[in-house]
Amino acid sequence: MLKLLCLFVLCFSGQAFALSFEPAAPLVEVNGQIAISVQGVQGEVIWSVNKGRIEGNGNLATFFAPSEDGIATVLAVDGSGNFESLRVTVAKGEEVAGGVSLDNAQWELFTNRNDINALLLSDDGETLWVGTDGGLEQRNASSGELLRVYTKLDGLPANGIKHLISDGSGGLWIHNNTGAGLARLGADGQWFIYTSDNSDLPDNHISALLSDDEGGIWIATSRGLAHLFADGHWRIFHAGKNWNNGC
Repeated sequence: MLKLLCLFVLCFSGQAFALSFEPAAPLVEVNGQIAISVQGVQGEVIWSVNKGRIEGNGNLATFFAPSEDGIATVLAVDGSGNFESLRVTVAKGEEVAGGVSLDNAQWELFTNRNDINALLLSDDGETLWVGTDGGLEQRNASSGELLRVYTKLDGLPANGIKHLISDGSGGLWIHNNTGAGLARLGADGQWFIYTSDNSDLPDNHISALLSDDEGGIWIATSRGLAHLFADGHWRIFHAGKNWNNGC
């Protein structure tokens, strides 16, 4: 099936556009699963694989590894006939290097975004948020099942996440170390990005976040300390100077 689809695409596709995958070199253990996204697509995406199983929804897909190790080839074809393939390495558990999760005293390997920088349990205890160098993972807190991956395509200012804190109402505050500002993912799934251009944030380079007891947050930046209150107004502190109120 995969070879026939490739042949059809080669025969009937027009101008080619470059597609790219995230992660670019995935590694997963046998019988495991991994989330994959493709960028640069136009229109609907058809996913296929020569080993294991894949379930796609738009530019996002979940690959379910077979019971034997080896190399699986994933193919993504968009509505304009552009296509790209991805090699997925399927390895035995002891050969896979990645993060781990303890569930009912059993260790399970999670290999699909190995550089994990931050963890946060949701206020209701049902969701585990995982901040990685490749985006924000939303997992079931009981089973570790990957529910969704947020990247720049979904609203993140940058894929690399360094810190996560709760906003106290079902949402998240997020920052990275690339100078992309402060991101908030609301409980309704909507994103808002605070920068020094659209808010009183002193600087887009943020080093730390801390929540207060009233729904606000403290923000440490390279140009001073900011306090964003729950009602949306700011208080800015500079070294050796008194604070001032923002709008």
